Amino acid sequence: MRLLSFDTSTPDIFLALSEDGKVAYEKIIGTEPGSAAFQAASTGPPNRQQAVSMLIPSIEAALTDLDWPRSSLDCVVVGVGPGGFTGIRVAVVTARTLAQALRLPLIGLSSLDCLAYEATRPTAVVVSAHAKHYYVAGYRAETLTPVVGPHYATEGDLPALIKDFDRIVADEPTRLIFDSMEMLPTLKNIAVTQLQIAFDRLSLTMSSGKVDRKDLAEAFPYSKVEPLYLRGASITVKKGNV
Repeated sequence: MRLLSFDTSTPDIFLALSEDGKVAYEKIIGTEPGSAAFQAASTGPPNRQQAVSMLIPSIEAALTDLDWPRSSLDCVVVGVGPGGFTGIRVAVVTARTLAQALRLPLIGLSSLDCLAYEATRPTAVVVSAHAKHYYVAGYRAETLTPVVGPHYATEGDLPALIKDFDRIVADEPTRLIFDSMEMLPTLKNIAVTQLQIAFDRLSLTMSSGKVDRKDLAEAFPYSKVEPLYLRGASITVKKGNV
């Protein structure tokens, strides 16, 4: 089973592919000095649009390196946020388009899902957003089922949201305020963690009797995957758009 995974919720592109649960390719695009994503025509820092414009070419390059035709893919996995509005929207639209065109299952995962997965135990995840707001979710580790959130919460909201969790992981700015929290696990390439979660879910579904691509596409329909913005966008999206 071949899976394609990507995330563009930050200024970088995280990309990975796996076969039968083993990572076959992984790359982070945008942080390397001289990266094509950051080759600006004029002076000044690159912007998010420049980076996400490299998503489709980067996917094609990865498939070419592996000598995998698009038709050999069995599933697409995408990071749905939270994060930058443009990056999330581009990733989800791209993933939905690929899944629809190739008639593949599509699995959408948040960065909070991935952090909880790496934490491995029943855990609340808290990540600072901006203006004293936080992204927060709480999970049952054995199923990675969110039992709280995800929420875009104020500092005052946090105690009530996380009160039932013995373990809370958070980023450094949050831990400076709530010192009882543990440090977030490290996600070197979030697309790789997405692959691991998706493969687990697909394997569980297949063990229940759904074994072919059509059945999996019905179990994980592309139409159900939506961006997880959590906070309001700075632009207006027309009705009917993702």
